[in-house]
Amino acid sequence: MVSTTTPSGQSWYYIPQPSHWPIVGAVALLLMGMGAAFWFNGYGVGGISVALGFATLVFMLFGYPVSFSLGAVGLFFGLWPARRAAALAPIEALRYE
Repeated sequence: MVSTTTPSGQSWYYIPQPSHWPIVGAVALLLMGMGAAFWFNGYGVGGISVALGFATLVFMLFGYPVSFSLGAVGLFFGLWPARRAAALAPIEALRYE
């Protein structure tokens, strides 16, 4: 008979602490799967859903440094066009070419 206890009576079982990451991963994969289905059927929300699911997986895998760097990139590419538009006259900024 196989036992998981040592002669001193200690158990060899390892029970990890509860985590929320499996649920986050499941939601990310659900977003990616539904987004892919919507995207293949021509709905506009599909690409956004796939991107959100992928971003969630990247955040889950690599953690905070990636999210901060992606946030910095997003902030830069969000502020750069806004500053350019702010330097123009209002009619020029709203004109679509």
